[in-house]
Amino acid sequence: MFYNKKWLPIAASVLLLLTGCKKDTTTNKGHDDAGIMPELNYTGDLDILVYIQGMDGEFRDIGSDKVVTSDLTDGNLQKYHAVAKEFNKIYPNITINLLYDNIEEYTNRVIEYQSSHNQKLPHIMHLPVTVQEGLASGYCADLSKYDYFKLYNAIDESVFDYFTFGDFVAAVPFYIYPTGIFVNKDILENNWIDTENLLDNWTFDDMLNYLETVVGATGTSSNIGGTGVLSNDMTDIISSTINETLLTNQTVNLNTNEIIDLIEKENELAQYSVWDYATKAIKPQYNQIQPWSYNTNFIQDELYAMEMSRSYAAGLYSQMIVEQNKVGSFDFLPFPKVTNDDAEEFKIGMIAEGLVVGNQCPLDAAGNENCTQADRDAEEAAAAFALFMAADTRAVESIATTKWLYQGEEITGNYESLPVIKKDIVYPYNENKTDAYDEETYTDENVTLNDYQIQLNHYKKMTEAFNEQEGFQEVLRIFEEDKENCYAYNTIPRKVPLATGGQEDILEDWNKRFDSFNAVGSTGWVSSITSQLATWTEKANENISKAWQLLQDNVDSWYGEGKYNIYNG
Repeated sequence: MFYNKKWLPIAASVLLLLTGCKKDTTTNKGHDDAGIMPELNYTGDLDILVYIQGMDGEFRDIGSDKVVTSDLTDGNLQKYHAVAKEFNKIYPNITINLLYDNIEEYTNRVIEYQSSHNQKLPHIMHLPVTVQEGLASGYCADLSKYDYFKLYNAIDESVFDYFTFGDFVAAVPFYIYPTGIFVNKDILENNWIDTENLLDNWTFDDMLNYLETVVGATGTSSNIGGTGVLSNDMTDIISSTINETLLTNQTVNLNTNEIIDLIEKENELAQYSVWDYATKAIKPQYNQIQPWSYNTNFIQDELYAMEMSRSYAAGLYSQMIVEQNKVGSFDFLPFPKVTNDDAEEFKIGMIAEGLVVGNQCPLDAAGNENCTQADRDAEEAAAAFALFMAADTRAVESIATTKWLYQGEEITGNYESLPVIKKDIVYPYNENKTDAYDEETYTDENVTLNDYQIQLNHYKKMTEAFNEQEGFQEVLRIFEEDKENCYAYNTIPRKVPLATGGQEDILEDWNKRFDSFNAVGSTGWVSSITSQLATWTEKANENISKAWQLLQDNVDSWYGEGKYNIYNG
């Protein structure tokens, strides 16, 4: 979400990190030579609860120097060990414990933790649901109270906005990565399609023309597919009346000429998908493709030209491309434009996840905060850890260089997020830092780097297979310069209760359009969908209003009626 706020001037934001403000001179428990991390009163354990599918247990004192590579058998274990060991250099009297469970058992694990910890929440939580769902459950501490932290002020305001609900800052942004479309340039080139300046001709119609050339006009004449499963989000992102208005004005309009035109294009796009939405199976001519091995089929086997439903897998795809010695054969593009109007801009989706600091001061029956000074100190320390993990370059570099085991193979690094800090930040320990050009840093000799650039280079290392490609360079440019064209669909209230029990998404009917009535790709699909657009628009806007009001009601219940206005805008 991007809303108008006062931004600090560049010089002021840098100076803020160097000078700081209140609270950094309290009684010291730990010391940061760089002068960035605050002095904390808390000593003891900080418990972090994350989800790791297929695993449950705990890793006590995960920052210990006794931890070895063979102990780190999952990316989460690697990340939290890497950060905790750096955190402990500053705060040796704080012990970081990592608790983990399956997604399905996460809520039960929270309840179990509370029952054994005087109803207190884990100090930090990486939720398997959206941050706003955690906020609705009373999980989140309001991080705005920690705006005296230097690292709080280092985070880019537009990124912090992902988890800001009116007056309430609900999480520290941590996993932030783009969505778009992967393209196999070799397949296009083999079909006489020029890919040297692909973005010059990258509209929805252009994409359809490329896929028609690859697959054949009838959609059945080639054993090379056009695309994998269709992106359910692409139209939401590139249209002007779905995500654009949903994230700014809390309304949508599905019943427009633009949307109808995009629906017609989606129906044509389905002809070039390897997936048959009518039979819910791989199309017969692509029987060498298996739904459980799409990644291998796309990268290693090169069985279809574009992948638009798995762009969250950029790090994995890059690794596979490098292993297959196919660097330069793939690019990661923004979503196509709706028209060829020069004034129209490219757009990308964003997946945004955050670290929730567990609310250690819940209200009692009388509406008073139920916490001690020790609880407040623990929450402050948890906020310090979460901010350190997300924004401090020492933590980022530790994640990027710590060895771990992936499927039994030792690998180095696991930094998967775009930087969340402001572009001008220079931490004291990196003043005058230079890097020679090599595959690790992607910088020229004697070029002075700020911390944003240092962190971005670690992300580029994870995406090395295509980070020099034209399309991916544009994706990065959009993230850095055109934040208004980045749409993080999972950062607003999206669930409403059903009268029959359970919940549905605010755009439930629209989200299911590919399988509604006649399946997408069939003769009657367009008319069956367009006939419902007015009804769906009305229902969606009712649901949007209900979802925001429900979140407000839950925030009033958990944090005190009237204390927070969670509406953005």
